[in-house]
Amino acid sequence: DPHDERITYDLRLIAQPDSGGVFTRGCLTLALLCRLDGATRQEAETMGGDLYRLIEAHFDEFDFERIDPAAIAGVLRPFDLGHGVALARRAGWLRLDSMEHLRSPRPIQGFAQGPAPQPEAVASGRVYHVFPFVPPHASFQSLAKLLLMHGAPTMMSVRLRPTSLRREEVSFLLDMIANCETHAQVGLGPAPERLDLLHPTLQRRAVYLQELFLRRLHGLGDDTALMTIEVASPEPIPLSVSEGFAHMLTEPASVLAGQGDALRSFAGGFRMIALDETTSWRRNFTETVIAIPPTPDLAPEAQRLPFLFDSAEATAGFRLPPAAAEPLWGMEGRRWRIHPAPATLPLAGILVGRSAVPGATQDVRIEAADRLRHMYLLGQTGTGKTTMLKTMILDDIRSGHGVCVVDPHGDLFKEILGAIPDGRINDVVVLDPSDVEHPVGLNLLERADESQRHFVVQEMVSIISRVMADEYGGAAKDFSGPIFYRHVRNNLLVVTSDPDRPGTLLDFSRIFSVPKYWRRWLPLKATDEQTRLWVEKALPSTDY
Repeated sequence: DPHDERITYDLRLIAQPDSGGVFTRGCLTLALLCRLDGATRQEAETMGGDLYRLIEAHFDEFDFERIDPAAIAGVLRPFDLGHGVALARRAGWLRLDSMEHLRSPRPIQGFAQGPAPQPEAVASGRVYHVFPFVPPHASFQSLAKLLLMHGAPTMMSVRLRPTSLRREEVSFLLDMIANCETHAQVGLGPAPERLDLLHPTLQRRAVYLQELFLRRLHGLGDDTALMTIEVASPEPIPLSVSEGFAHMLTEPASVLAGQGDALRSFAGGFRMIALDETTSWRRNFTETVIAIPPTPDLAPEAQRLPFLFDSAEATAGFRLPPAAAEPLWGMEGRRWRIHPAPATLPLAGILVGRSAVPGATQDVRIEAADRLRHMYLLGQTGTGKTTMLKTMILDDIRSGHGVCVVDPHGDLFKEILGAIPDGRINDVVVLDPSDVEHPVGLNLLERADESQRHFVVQEMVSIISRVMADEYGGAAKDFSGPIFYRHVRNNLLVVTSDPDRPGTLLDFSRIFSVPKYWRRWLPLKATDEQTRLWVEKALPSTDY
């Protein structure tokens, strides 16, 4: 319910600078808290889930995670709250018969000059005007850098609670409109004989203010929120830091003049209110409470008006940093967008990953028929290639399939060994060439039957060809031409000719280094013509 006054939202920006003074190592935390008064635990959890889904649906550029209950205290009070200042809109009484702007200058750091003003009654010649915030064009990056370069931790809390205009507040605004309307009509009718009685500038000023009060009345009539903005730190807050926060809320008043909209002359700027020991401002932080600083020169029935916002103006303070090309200093950034997986993905097949789009989390699988078309996995270092392969391998293992992993680097197979399900531990065979204490014999020339013999030889020739090219580049063709590969291929056929006594790569190399070594395979058991002619015609007359 947008008008449920039991709900208080608290958007916090917490800056924790690096203790060594390196601002790039500092940390920024953005947290959204929600307090629901007078609710059951079930109601609070339901609302928390609704709020989480709402922000996930509207802010694709951010990754949100729920705060662990044990960590909430560190967000409510991340450090000792030694000093505080509140940021608010400029406000004050304006005379309609004078060009005087504000009754008194903006206090410095919230300390008023002279005795505190007393509440003033509504008079026909004055109006109490609250200067609206105007969303600025300032960069969050500059504020982030300023906070992380500042030596002490700092936190800004923007608290917002839905509310409704009260009867006495509506009456106050109507009185302001009536006062403006009265002064806007002064001088209407026949022109007076004395020109000094004409005040066209004051009339226009009254008209502008009247329109602002009308906008404010209508804007707050349907969509009203009570909002306070407070900054805290364990150390005294420098003016540069508090004003840095303020300039993220609004443009200065002087920037707005002369931009074509006369109404903007009555907007912008800010005021700072010191939070001292006479207020319960620390409780406001630790319990997410909205407490309105008193306005001494305003009647009790209108005390909330300087802190009432419509939804449009409230976004000046209650907003997330916009997505930028460069992530904020102190905050981890994501340089890609997450897209939901297609709804037509198969439900069966090998698992390659999980689509983690909020509200559309699902497994991503590849069917067996598609796997037969082969897969080629590309990506920069650290983008998840190994993680994807590990996911696929373990899914095959859990599904009872056979898996062969060839790992040249030696890291992946160790991770897989640590994740083998108990039911398949006895199915694991590890061939580790680097394990000299427990070597495993592997004969690359072994074949099951005659039909595999020529295939094994061809694969071995291809491997030798690639090794030669990798080792010698273009110079490999100078000594590994057709004659070279003719001898390689045919001698491999000789070594693999006896199925009862399969030769090895060591036997293959000895044919070239040991005289007449090829005679070990006589009489020849192979029946193919190529091997027979090689043994009978070529090898007897060849001296390697």
